[in-house]
Amino acid sequence: MPHCDEQGVNGCSPGPPEPRERAETLDVSIIIPAYNAHDTLLLAVSTAIEHLSRMGCTYEVIIAEDGSTDGTDEVARELSCTHENVVHLHSEERLGRGRALARAIELSHGDVVMYMDADLATHPSHIRELVESVLQGCDVATGSRLVQESSAQRSTGRLLASVVFNTMVRVLLGSRVHDHQCGFKAFRRERILPLLRQVRDAHWFWDTEVLVRAQHRGMRVCEIPVRWREGTDTRVSFARDIPYMAASILRLFWQMRLSGRLGLKGRLILSVCLMALIFFAMLSSVDATAVASAIGSASLGVLVLASLVYASSYLVRGMRYSHILSCVGVRLGTLFLSEVVYISQLANLVLPMRLGDLTRMYVLKRIRGVSLPDGFSSVAIERIYDVMALGVLGVLGLLSVSTAHRWMLYLTLTALGLCIVAVIVLHALSHSQLAERLAGTLLFRHRGAALKVLGDVARTSTHPATLARLLLLSLGIWAFDVATCALVLLSLGVGAGMGLVALAVAMANIVKVVPLTPGGIGQYEAALAAVLALGGFPLVVCISGAILDHLIKNVITLLVGGTVFTRYNLRWKELAALGDAA
Repeated sequence: MPHCDEQGVNGCSPGPPEPRERAETLDVSIIIPAYNAHDTLLLAVSTAIEHLSRMGCTYEVIIAEDGSTDGTDEVARELSCTHENVVHLHSEERLGRGRALARAIELSHGDVVMYMDADLATHPSHIRELVESVLQGCDVATGSRLVQESSAQRSTGRLLASVVFNTMVRVLLGSRVHDHQCGFKAFRRERILPLLRQVRDAHWFWDTEVLVRAQHRGMRVCEIPVRWREGTDTRVSFARDIPYMAASILRLFWQMRLSGRLGLKGRLILSVCLMALIFFAMLSSVDATAVASAIGSASLGVLVLASLVYASSYLVRGMRYSHILSCVGVRLGTLFLSEVVYISQLANLVLPMRLGDLTRMYVLKRIRGVSLPDGFSSVAIERIYDVMALGVLGVLGLLSVSTAHRWMLYLTLTALGLCIVAVIVLHALSHSQLAERLAGTLLFRHRGAALKVLGDVARTSTHPATLARLLLLSLGIWAFDVATCALVLLSLGVGAGMGLVALAVAMANIVKVVPLTPGGIGQYEAALAAVLALGGFPLVVCISGAILDHLIKNVITLLVGGTVFTRYNLRWKELAALGDAA
């Protein structure tokens, strides 16, 4: 063993070690990220040294030890004292896998720098192949478990999760790589260093972000098929990692692909991918075949009755909308407005981010000559009463359900509170000069229209008789939704209490207020199933019921809305143009 005194700089000192200073450039630096890897680190380092020595190159092995608590730091320190070419980079606090790797790359000295996981999931025989790929012209070489020549041994669940994740990255982020998360990559150091400053993720998404940004900068990325087997000490958690990975994909999509105004196509792709991720996360928690079997065994007669009940709700929607428009000086029939609501709900299913509301204004103007300010006022009023009614429905459900959780109470009270605050603020603005000043400053070209919309919304939201009438009609609309959901559950053989169903429907629709997916598909099902499950019903039944409930509502909207859409000779190109303009 080489001599290391107490003030050594190779990790042998009792204090936090510092990397060794090297004047010369090495051929290869191989990094092993290590967090609580006490049982695997020694073999990983020995294997790396063995393969690098066979290659006949100058090298260093860097242990990027990241705030371990199981004695990994002691193992790493001992290895750095024992082996001249081993460097121990220690962090007292957890940096995160990505940040630890970036730090090690910056402090490395190899022309080629690569890293591999401490559990040796990727067969080390590929080290030479990875390094030679970089020496032969690749800026980045990455191991791949998803190309044809690779061989990977892992569970079906992890394989499915990997395929879905990598597909989302390829579709949303434009990557040409098949496998982004394999912990086995090599870089030309001088090319990768400038890119590292742009990478934001500090943990498991770091690998993906590096590959995507490298391709975006025009760097040559090569995939190397590898032999890989799933480690016994995997830290993958579907419940924790799926939301994190989904959020990371969306964050990078926003940063890299939405530098300008996001067009309709981009918004649609984004929302559909998010919808798919929600369903994948939801179905991964149960046996998907059991869900399919439950849906297939539902009583057809009860489902038909549920469909008729829901279809009837559009007449009430038309009646409410007729009252709203009369408040802003426009008088139109209930049946016609029911059709208009069908068209806007259809557009919300097809177009992302509630662009169906914009469609409704356009249809009213085109068919009946209703001004855009009147159309905007009517939609704004309708949305306020929808959220207010859902808040009331949620409170009523909470009062009758003993299994309610705090988040349900908070969500319900937030919805009600926001509506009450909005009404108070609008009323105050409509009786002050502040509204004129704001309209004149922020909306100079549309000052008059803005003041009209503000006055319309404030008047209908603060007049007692109008408020009571519209609130009762709104509660009636959502009562049809509750009845539809109760009948769907009954078709599955579940007799749920109306209080719980009302609470579930309220929660699901409040979640849909934030327009993340077309028609809230995925958001609605997840929230509805969660509340029903908290009410004590089996998760398979809850997910089956949520999917069937929303499916019935959406199919009716598509069929009737599509028929009406065709009857009025509307064109999707016109609506798509509205979406791009928005």
